[in-house]
Amino acid sequence: MEGQAWEAVRPDVLTALGPPEDPDALLADHTCALDAAYQDVGSRLDVNTEVRIDDAGKIHLTGVKAIEEPPSLVDLRKRTTAMLPRVDLPEVILEVMSWEPQLVEAFTAASGGRSRLEDLPTSIAACLAVHSMNVGYRPIAKTGVPALERSRLSHVFQNYFRPETLSLANAPLVAWQAGLPLAQLLRIVAADLQAYRQFQIEHLTRIKGVQNVKTEIPMETIKLTSELPL
Repeated sequence: MEGQAWEAVRPDVLTALGPPEDPDALLADHTCALDAAYQDVGSRLDVNTEVRIDDAGKIHLTGVKAIEEPPSLVDLRKRTTAMLPRVDLPEVILEVMSWEPQLVEAFTAASGGRSRLEDLPTSIAACLAVHSMNVGYRPIAKTGVPALERSRLSHVFQNYFRPETLSLANAPLVAWQAGLPLAQLLRIVAADLQAYRQFQIEHLTRIKGVQNVKTEIPMETIKLTSELPL
């Protein structure tokens, strides 16, 4: 991202990341961490029989034989697959919309007037599916179904999908997800992004059973509060 596009989001990105005024110290910390990791990996190459480096400096790894799946696991997968409902992504989106009416209400017409389109949620769900999968309107559009006509989907996307409507639709989804028991298992309060990264590297990723960690940074304020959820 560069040019005007970067300048437009630059203040929000810098606010979210919270970089120090002097980046030299931050870069020095990253340099030390990278050097320590490099030396740690290098020190173990001599005793690791599964790795070799040829004369050209290329790394070769010994192939790992796949572990056969036990019959109990195969049976479990078959049973759980049979229990899962077979639905398409638009149907899932419509189901979520039924849980949270504010999601549909967030998509308002660019004109500011009240929408007179019938079955608008179906068109919105179709547009969300089309653009999230990047497949175009052909697989979703259906001739004879007003809410799924190609011209209707194009009209809805052009007039109802804007940064502000997507932001408003995202807020109730975030609130819904935060209320799930699974999402409340672990909450971390850190002084800034650098402190969180340090906690993630030194503690979170070292927990047994944690294979990977995904971090998402909002580009705008969703909820402003200093109250800790204790």
